[in-house]
Amino acid sequence: MRNYTESFKKALVKKALLNSSKSAALFAKEAGVANSTLYGWIKRYGDATINNGNNSSKGSDNWTKEERFNMLVKISSLSEEQIGAYCRRQGIYQHQLSEWKDEFMNKKARATDDKRSSELKVMKAENKALKKELRRKDKALAETSALLILKKKADLLWGDLEDD
Repeated sequence: MRNYTESFKKALVKKALLNSSKSAALFAKEAGVANSTLYGWIKRYGDATINNGNNSSKGSDNWTKEERFNMLVKISSLSEEQIGAYCRRQGIYQHQLSEWKDEFMNKKARATDDKRSSELKVMKAENKALKKELRRKDKALAETSALLILKKKADLLWGDLEDD
């Protein structure tokens, strides 16, 4: 196993993300690094490396819905290789584009799921409150029955005190 310096890792990540003429796999092969290793470095150093390079790209979590939609429109006419290069320049992965597309396509399904989720939360809260009340009432009933039994035993031992 070969140890690489942090500066080497970051430089290779920067080259892979900002160069649109080659794929990340080619950069990995040229550097003598496994593809999975380079992709791990991209995941680890990608946003920081690009932002330090004063590039205007941003991480996938910082995209607004409008920006995501515009990105999907831009890439709709590109080839697979061009999409990969464009994604590297933007600092995102191709699978994120698929997730964004699914997000827009399944908006109605998500709205239904969100409604069900909120209803489920309300029902769980009601269930919890009812269980709490049931436990309280069970304790009160147990205490009342214990007092009743003690009163009966006291009456048997000392007789009925109301007669005095």
